[in-house]
Amino acid sequence: MTKASNNIGTSRQWLSELKNLFEDKGKDPRKLEPESKDPHSTKNRKRISKEVEGKILKVREDSKNVWGKVKVAVVLNRDYGIKINPNTVNNYLRKHKLIDPKISLKNSRAWQAKIARENPGADLVVRYRPPKAIKKWEYFYNWKRPHQALGYLTPIAFHELWKVDKEKAYSIVETYQKYLKKQSLRLASARRIKKKEQIEKLMQFIDVKINEKVGIKKAINSLINCQLCSLA
Repeated sequence: MTKASNNIGTSRQWLSELKNLFEDKGKDPRKLEPESKDPHSTKNRKRISKEVEGKILKVREDSKNVWGKVKVAVVLNRDYGIKINPNTVNNYLRKHKLIDPKISLKNSRAWQAKIARENPGADLVVRYRPPKAIKKWEYFYNWKRPHQALGYLTPIAFHELWKVDKEKAYSIVETYQKYLKKQSLRLASARRIKKKEQIEKLMQFIDVKINEKVGIKKAINSLINCQLCSLA
């Protein structure tokens, strides 16, 4: 027993207990598998109400069926005071068949385009693709849509925070950077925020936009190389 335990790198006591169990169970290797910890019944499990389920579907529909589980959960808490786990949101999105595989393909193509743009030999091309209902889209994007890179605040909410407490606004970005470091290299290179100057440029642009000041063209041009404004 000692020789066997040394060969496989385990303790003699553990191997001995395993051997005794194997023999007691009629030398059936299936009996050595750990027992399932799944509940025998889920009838008494606490489930969300039909009202909350309807709110999940409404928030998802309002986002043109593109928001993921985290953003839906954030908006539910922000607008309705409903705290719900993002995984629960995802389960109900799947239940209603709202998880679109085309979105994954869209993200894959966006990632390929990102690599192409970051190629040192590639020419910088600025493309403007405003939607048909530009005013409605601007309001939704800036006032309603939570942005992951902004700590799930809207750009307007982040702008208000930045005017009051710049250090706290920067700390949100730094927290997001720490999150990125834990993720894959793909995510880290696709959504990076490097300098405080990028935040300054975006906040100045929003300030000009809100107050309808002159110099909007100059503010737009300053955002060409700003990676913050292209984040989800």
